[in-house]
Amino acid sequence: MNHADKVPVDLDTDRPGYCSPAFSRYTLATYRYARIDIQDTDYGFRLIAEQPTDKGNKHIRINCHVLPYSSFIASQQPGQQGVLIHVPVDDDNCFRISIQFRANQPFSGGERKERRLSSMYMEADGKTRRNRADNDWNLDCHAQKNTILAGIWPFADQDYAVTESMGTILDRTKEHLYGGDAAIIRVRQMLGQAARNLQEGIEPPATNGNVPYGQIRAEEIIIGPDDDA
Repeated sequence: MNHADKVPVDLDTDRPGYCSPAFSRYTLATYRYARIDIQDTDYGFRLIAEQPTDKGNKHIRINCHVLPYSSFIASQQPGQQGVLIHVPVDDDNCFRISIQFRANQPFSGGERKERRLSSMYMEADGKTRRNRADNDWNLDCHAQKNTILAGIWPFADQDYAVTESMGTILDRTKEHLYGGDAAIIRVRQMLGQAARNLQEGIEPPATNGNVPYGQIRAEEIIIGPDDDA
């Protein structure tokens, strides 16, 4: 989120349906706290975040988590999806795989290049991330006050900073979770239950190959004030 996102833009998209990316950023910057709801599904759960809009509508973001480690990320564009897959390597590390696809048309060469550049900054060797724990993810305090609220760019590296700064194994007795962490709480509950069930010979959910991945949609839309997400 940038400080500039607090400036009202594309207000004509404040109506039921897909809003513009700029209006979405404005709404997220203006109404910082969301009402969070978790809905269990056959494959895992849906995370629904609801925020008001200036015209009294509801800005809805729906992310879907498919057990054990796949997350569909809300998109402002119809037919476009992003998926994050975190595959454990050992007790301390995991692979982070990011997939983006668009069902109605392919990405152009320019769009592919833009996404690669915005997802991760690399050193000249092409293998080492430029923003890392040993350089404090190049946190820019001046940018925090004037441009980018997190002080870290690109956006994906903000996620890395949050997860990596916790260390490989976090002492959860020192956590202070709240309502906005409902998805974290729920996925831990589900994974814990799945592990206990496996000890009893019960196979974990969403691992039998029958998950309808092609029908799962993560959405970012506006609905009317009396509509249900």
